[in-house]
Amino acid sequence: MLERIQGNNIDDIIEYRSALVEYVRVSCENMLYAKLKEVYGCIANNDTFERLHSNFNGLSQYAQEIKSSIVDCESNEEWDKEYNRLVPTDFYYRNV
Repeated sequence: MLERIQGNNIDDIIEYRSALVEYVRVSCENMLYAKLKEVYGCIANNDTFERLHSNFNGLSQYAQEIKSSIVDCESNEEWDKEYNRLVPTDFYYRNV
């Protein structure tokens, strides 16, 4: 009643507007997350990715099977020294 007489309800209008802006922001955010969920769900259930996953598992199992057939090489200090001179892997390990 006092606002009607004085004609000053600007604070209520600002508060109401701020509440509406926040409500719209949260609603849009929720809609965005819902759409992203749908997109990720479609990607996750895609046959191509399931085949890739299966292929990687098969490769991993095959690598474990043939691991025992690899012969261990003896270390040769001269060859290691020459290799490290030509391919400075220590530099890459330190800086990358």
